[in-house]
Amino acid sequence: MKTTTTSLAAAFAVAVLTLARGASAQAEQASPVAEPGGERSAADAERRANLDAAALKSDGRASFPLLGADDGLQIEPHVSVITQYVFSLREEAGEADWFHEFELPRAFAWVDARYEEAEARVLLEGVRSASEGALIGVAGDSLVLRLREAWASYTAWGVLETRVGLVPTMSVGPIEAMWGMRPIHPTGLERTGLASPADLGGTVRAILPRRYGWVGVAGYNGEGYARRELNRGKNIELAANLHPLAGVRGAEPLTAFASYVSGSSGTGLGRADRLNAALGWQGDRIRGGVTATYALGVAGAPETESLVLEAFLRVMPLERLVLGADLLHWHRDLSAGDDTTLTVSGAAGYFIADPIAAFVAVAGQLFGDAARDSLPGQDDLRIRLIGTASF
Repeated sequence: MKTTTTSLAAAFAVAVLTLARGASAQAEQASPVAEPGGERSAADAERRANLDAAALKSDGRASFPLLGADDGLQIEPHVSVITQYVFSLREEAGEADWFHEFELPRAFAWVDARYEEAEARVLLEGVRSASEGALIGVAGDSLVLRLREAWASYTAWGVLETRVGLVPTMSVGPIEAMWGMRPIHPTGLERTGLASPADLGGTVRAILPRRYGWVGVAGYNGEGYARRELNRGKNIELAANLHPLAGVRGAEPLTAFASYVSGSSGTGLGRADRLNAALGWQGDRIRGGVTATYALGVAGAPETESLVLEAFLRVMPLERLVLGADLLHWHRDLSAGDDTTLTVSGAAGYFIADPIAAFVAVAGQLFGDAARDSLPGQDDLRIRLIGTASF
């Protein structure tokens, strides 16, 4: 069980004041808008040219500053879509069965806004309206939009970043960056449901000099972004994402990550602690790593201990060709020796253009006896054809 500390509350108060001061500065610096139909002066022509140049240097992402380039406000819309065809095989009661369907694992649309050291994001995602295993949701089981992120941030002195709102949690993102193949699947930490990628609360990160990484502290409701708060406890997360050899030429991609979450979940204020560690390489052509997660308190059972071990590798042997492999071992309950799952997956993909790619992925699963009894209807083999686009 955990409580909100006085120091964390003070940090949030400072964050709110800082954001308010940043907004005030923005209002003071905003330049007046020229009257419609007025003559274009040389200064106005130069400003428009600067706006066009700013829009073009966004690496394929549209950039539409609402103020002049001198004022520094930028608003950027983005979209990310992953769609797939799935063919699955499973064995039940000694008989083989198969199924196939089209799926939409990801549909993101978001807007980023930046002004000097202030930043904000609103991100929507498409999901099935019914929860997993249910058949009836909104208008049958329609795909609907919901908030995934909605936060504001301010970076003080270039080193202290504060975010408040519906914020990304600090453990999922860094490990996913090591994997580098999100179109295939999320990392094991998210797939097992032991961590949520976002939650209501706030984060404070200290950015280390010379690209050595960051260290941070956060406070969240603890139920994830898909559920409302159910108890008085709050999750406290401590995390560090480091590049220990950032000063050594050629060794900059080496990455070490560690985090600890003191948490609770559910109406019973059940314990939900997490300890994560990862070591990886985040190069342009080669990425990979190993991760470990120890969980105390799983699925509302505060005494249940669980362990997740994962190893993954992604390589680009040619300019647009990418290959990846992932091995995930999940010991769901350490008190039961055969309550385990082992998932092996491999994929090959080709970038048709920089933001558009196609993949073929194959995944197989092995179950311990206890896991198979408690996880009915799981696929033994899945073959997927995946298309993805991100702008």
